[in-house]
Parts: sequence; structure tokens; C-alpha cells
Amino acid sequence: MGLIRDADLLVDGRPTPELLRSCIEEHKKQCQRFEQLHAYYHGKQAIKSRVRDNPKAPNNKLVCNHAEYIVDMACGYFLGNPIKYTTESIDEGKATLDITVLKDNFKDVDIHSHDVELDRDRSIYGIALELGFTTDDDKPIIDFAEIAPTKGFLVTDDTVKHNPLFGVHYYPQYDVHGTLSQYSIFVYTEDKVYQYTSKVLEEPSTYNLINEKEHYFGVVPLIEYKNKKSMQGDFEQVMSLIDAYNLLQSDRINDKQQFVDAMLKVIGASFGDDKEEVTDTVKQLRDLGILELPEGADADWLQKTLNETEVEVLKKSIKDDIHE
Repeated sequence: MGLIRDADLLVDGRPTPELLRSCIEEHKKQCQRFEQLHAYYHGKQAIKSRVRDNPKAPNNKLVCNHAEYIVDMACGYFLGNPIKYTTESIDEGKATLDITVLKDNFKDVDIHSHDVELDRDRSIYGIALELGFTTDDDKPIIDFAEIAPTKGFLVTDDTVKHNPLFGVHYYPQYDVHGTLSQYSIFVYTEDKVYQYTSKVLEEPSTYNLINEKEHYFGVVPLIEYKNKKSMQGDFEQVMSLIDAYNLLQSDRINDKQQFVDAMLKVIGASFGDDKEEVTDTVKQLRDLGILELPEGADADWLQKTLNETEVEVLKKSIKDDIHE
């Protein structure tokens, strides 16, 4: 989600380490929401962490992943057919701009696959980030990368236009033992790319500029795509309904298990005088399936009454609310 800063805070067209630190800290607070949305899309939902008061009670944790379904359906409808890139007529319709070279470039970088990944981020997080860059190959081309919203952000000025000031892409780096060694921080302005390394993100004094180069785009090459003005994910408003649906389905299985594991109630008879005799009797009952009772005694099962009709109505109601 874009951050807003005063353009006068930039020095020589780029942010100071102190400004970078404050922006990164603000972005990391937003990442808690992004991480939850990411987890829900991948099936790591609230039901998975449920703990029952009675540890012996059934505790099924079913995930009916409506979050993934909503995102995949939305993206399928939007980009089921690849985007077509065209240009408007110029000079009152007498001529058109030739973008053949650009289309060939898009084909070389498989732009449709990139668009699909970008749109999935938009649908999950409510925002997507696209980085444009040029390659250093023998045949230079413009390429694109999808930047996870948890690892990058765009900073705009505080005017009504919210003009882009700079973009940031940062991520941790690990050594061969999997230990955090440092952070890489790339800063994109209108004309240059600055690369920093840092041992501690919270300490701007550790921000070490190791490289800077021009990118020739003439604009900040980190682009922010918003799902809508509120920048919410497509399933974000129905997460509580998704939780309710998972809980309902899990408890239906729990009730079924408890129904199967019902207790036997015996009236007017004893299974034994001590624990060992009772255990032997229960084993014979389980193995032979026969229970002999004296005259006047009775036995039946203690079990819950399952009203599947009412549960099914509730299930349908929740599901309808999710899809609405």
C-alpha cells in the first residue's frame, strides 16, 4: 500500500537513510495484514489453530478454501483471455503509432504469464506491484517482475495528485547455513536505481550505498495497481464467513465422530466388581458384540441428536453470503 511523504524530504532527488527507515517501518506494519491474506489464500486459516478445552474430544480442522476459489475465479474471468495491447490513432485518425517492437518485446518476456501473477496479487492483497527494468543481454529488452507487497512499496508525494516519489524493494539475504546475513534495499527514483545493504533495518546508520545506476525510464519504474480505492483483497470482506463455514463443517465431522463413539448406558447391571473385571467385560462386548443382562436390567446408547436439516440450511446460508 503506497506511503505518503513530503517531496521536500528528498535530498538530491533520493530519500535519505532516515527517510527510508521510517518508510520501511511503516510498511512492515502493513505486512501483518498481507501475511494473513497470503495465509488464507494458501489454506492456512483460523480453524487450523483451534484448540478444544477437552483434549480427548474430536478436533477436526477442515479448510474449505473459499479464499482461493474467489481469487482464482476472479482472475480467470478478468484474464481468461490475454490482454491485447493496442494504440490509439494519432493525427485525427490518419496515422497510428507502430508498437510492433513493443509487442515483440512483450512476447519475448511472456507478458501474459506476468499479467496473471500480477492480477493474482491484486486479488489477494488488494494491491499489486510491478517493476520494470532493462536487461544487460546482447539483445536488451524491457522486462517486468512482480514484487510481493510484503517486500516492496511505492512512496508518493502529499499533493492531491499523489505523484510517485520513489519505490522500494527490500528483502533479507541468508548465508549457506540459513542465517540472516544482511538486507538488500533497492530504491527506484525517476532516473536512477540505488542499491543499499544493511545489517539492521531499524538502524539507518547501517545503510551502505554500494551501487547506483541510471535506468532511463524517466519515471519511477515501480508501478502500483490498486484492486479498488479501499485496496482490499477480493475475499477480505468475507473472511469471517469463511471462518464460520470452516467451523461448521469441522464440527459436523466432530459430531459424527462423537455419534460413532457414543457411550453405553447400563441400568440395573454391573460389568464387574473392580476395574480389571470391567475392562474384561468391555473387551468381550467389543469383540463379540453381545451383552447379557439380568432380568429387569436395560442398556442403550447415550448419543447426540443430529439435526442435519438445520445444519444444512445454515451451511447453505453461509455459503450464499460468501458468494454474494
